[in-house]
Amino acid sequence: MTKKELAEFLIKNFTDKNGNLNLRFLDFSHFNGNVYIDNMKVKNDLDQSDQTVHGDLNQSQQFVSGDLSQTYHYVEGDLYQYAQTVEGNLYQNNQKVKGEITND
Repeated sequence: MTKKELAEFLIKNFTDKNGNLNLRFLDFSHFNGNVYIDNMKVKNDLDQSDQTVHGDLNQSQQFVSGDLSQTYHYVEGDLYQYAQTVEGNLYQNNQKVKGEITND
């Protein structure tokens, strides 16, 4: 099955009553490899909420025509945020940091 065929299969079989592609609650915790969901192209909204990752979570090179909202993260390791270009406003509130805050 090609990636295009897989995308069509998912749309055909996992579109909810509101017309949204619903891939929520997929459990790959028994899988020992990495999971890659990068380079997606989405016409409307992309929701990446409530993820539990025991390794690293990498989110880079996002192009967002609307708003980018990242809230309520709990990170046991380090949080890296750099090289953002924001045409609108940047809001950063209610941060709790046990280590250092470095701003170059």
